[in-house]
Amino acid sequence: MNSRQVLSLLTAAALVFVPPARAYPQQEVDVLSTISFATATAGQKNRNGAEAYCRQAKATLTSKPEEAYLFAHIERCFGAVAATVGDKQNACRHYKKALAIWQRTPPPDDHPQSVASRTQLRDGMIRYRATNCGASKAGR
Repeated sequence: MNSRQVLSLLTAAALVFVPPARAYPQQEVDVLSTISFATATAGQKNRNGAEAYCRQAKATLTSKPEEAYLFAHIERCFGAVAATVGDKQNACRHYKKALAIWQRTPPPDDHPQSVASRTQLRDGMIRYRATNCGASKAGR
């Protein structure tokens, strides 16, 4: 694995940091756990398997308005997989969608650890986009 791949893997891993389970609602814990598996699978150069984990997590979500913010995690999952395999264009697109979802339907202001962690996740996606998506690609 070259240094660029290691950096991508570390960036993706930082985007899936999960604090203790009690800080999140159970549904979010389940989604975040599945995203961790997706990122690890992508790190093993198995993009199809990794994206299957993202689809699996998406299938567990409902259309309840109070859970709408969880769909941002699904977009982040696909973005993390793309970033891990070096597909910046798709990573940028998915992170943009994730950020837009959180803009429209913000995550709850519940447990302080959850709020801080979600802020870190959001900031990580923003940093990735600023570093890798460029001005011309940021609008995609």
